[in-house]
Amino acid sequence: MKSLLITLMVISITKFSFSQTNKRIDSLQNALKTEKSSTQKLILLDSLHSILQYKNPKLSLKYSLQAYHISKFIDNKQKTIYNAYNSALNYKALHKLDSSIYYHKIAMSLAKELSDDVSYAKGLNELADFERLNSNLDKSLKMFNEAKDVFKKNNKTALYGHTIGNIASVYLSKGQYRLSQKMYMQSLNILDSINGSAIRIADVTARIGEIQNHIGNYNEAITYYNKALEVYKINDDSIWMCNMYLQIGSAFCNLKDFDKAILHFKEGLKIAHNQGLKSNEAMLYTNIGSLYRQSKEFEKSKIYLEESLSFHEREGFLYNYIDVLKELGTLYLDLNKPKIAITYLDKAIEKSTPSKRIDYLMENYKLRSLAYEQLGKNTLALKDLKNHQNYKDSIYNLKNAQQIEELKTIYETEKKQTLLALNEEEIKNLQQKDKLNALTTSLYAAGMVSVLSISIMLFFIYKHKMKKNIVNHKKQDELYRKEIEHKQKELASLTVHLVQKNTFTQELIENLKELKNNPDKFKLEFRRILMLLKKQTADDKDWDLFKSYFADVHNDFDNKLKAIYTDISEKEIRLAAFLRMNLSTKEIAAIFNVLPDSILKSKYRLKKKLGLGKEIDLSDFLNSL
Repeated sequence: MKSLLITLMVISITKFSFSQTNKRIDSLQNALKTEKSSTQKLILLDSLHSILQYKNPKLSLKYSLQAYHISKFIDNKQKTIYNAYNSALNYKALHKLDSSIYYHKIAMSLAKELSDDVSYAKGLNELADFERLNSNLDKSLKMFNEAKDVFKKNNKTALYGHTIGNIASVYLSKGQYRLSQKMYMQSLNILDSINGSAIRIADVTARIGEIQNHIGNYNEAITYYNKALEVYKINDDSIWMCNMYLQIGSAFCNLKDFDKAILHFKEGLKIAHNQGLKSNEAMLYTNIGSLYRQSKEFEKSKIYLEESLSFHEREGFLYNYIDVLKELGTLYLDLNKPKIAITYLDKAIEKSTPSKRIDYLMENYKLRSLAYEQLGKNTLALKDLKNHQNYKDSIYNLKNAQQIEELKTIYETEKKQTLLALNEEEIKNLQQKDKLNALTTSLYAAGMVSVLSISIMLFFIYKHKMKKNIVNHKKQDELYRKEIEHKQKELASLTVHLVQKNTFTQELIENLKELKNNPDKFKLEFRRILMLLKKQTADDKDWDLFKSYFADVHNDFDNKLKAIYTDISEKEIRLAAFLRMNLSTKEIAAIFNVLPDSILKSKYRLKKKLGLGKEIDLSDFLNSL
């Protein structure tokens, strides 16, 4: 009962707030019609833009453009920068990206002319986000870091915190979720510490939800999304309210809670339609169509997906266009109409290739192989299945690289932070020493020559001792650095090994499940499983990568073995490496896919090749290398 009363109070207060806002908008619009002064018009237009920026970006754009033309006409360059920037933000909200970039460049050009570093960095921040959306992630990261340094230098803490959140979004796009979450939390702490804008804090909260969604923590993601949604509702932020309804609906879809998903999708669709948010509207049609397909309501699915396709073709939203093509292909597969499915999947593959979206290519090749299989075209089905596997391998290798790069970035970042802290501490110590030296000098100046001589002697002794201490500290720091690098390599080695093992196991489980559910696929899938098993046991590039890391960590272990016995085989080196890692006979047998007795025999033969006597334990010998 108490919670119901609180909810009713919040609704009542919100309605009153909206009513007051609408009255203020009407008042400003009426004043604008009769105002003659350009300066006063700019004040009124700025107020209208600010109120409507999140509530109604289309109307907000109208006022920011009017303000831009007036400020340009009266040659007020600072106001021109401000209004060009606001117009660019409104164009971005309406998904008119070319226009947004155009106005950002105008603002940045004027800012450069006026040496207004902060305004220039604000534009750079936004252009960096366009690079992120276009998957130019390294370029985006460089631009964000440049903007961040300007904000820090000029003590713009809110903008600095917001930009750290933007950098976190690049790491999110790179798949470096741990680093991304860490930076989002840093951004959140900075904004909280200065009582930053509620909307900015909500933006970061929503992004943390996105990370949780990516790693499969859907309930956790929904919690973060709802926290952000409440803030957007209070601030009447239509754009991000729409985004949150879309994200929450997607998370409920992943949880197979279709009733809650459709409620959130339709709320988002209502906002998108009313505010002219065409990109959001198209994505919501795709998601609703996908939801109805998963719940076997095929006719409804078809209506929404075809509407989405019409939107995408008309507006030219490339990545979302591929999504809807894939969904239509899947729908017609479910309807046992493989020929129609292939027409959509052909187009999806065609559009995915120039955009280099290997995740889309991987999925669409697998779907098209199923369509060819339904038509009895087994040769084409097998060809597409091989393409699917190739792209899947590429993604697997990319994820390995991303994980290693993430470890490296975290290490480098923490190293820089540690060095910065040490430098700051050293500066403080030097300042204290300077004060102490100044005091000592004034005291000794009044003393006798003999005391002065002793002081000079003591100073040189102290200086020599300090120099020696610095050298010792440097040596100690170098040892710590090498130890960290050593652990870093071991961790990278373990990551590659575990990911390889888990990926293969999961792939095998999925294929066996498919065989169980559809015996008709036996012939095609049996060949595929056999191929995977052969690939897993072969001396492939993953072993070479593992061996490379192992050699770095364990001081060229394989070369030392070859120096003892030149004809040692690759398989024997692998066995020796696992023994060096202290794996049991049973564990090694599982890796080689043989019986434990076979490993015991292999150990005996290896010991004999290395010329070790009975009294020498093989594992002890290998650990000594």
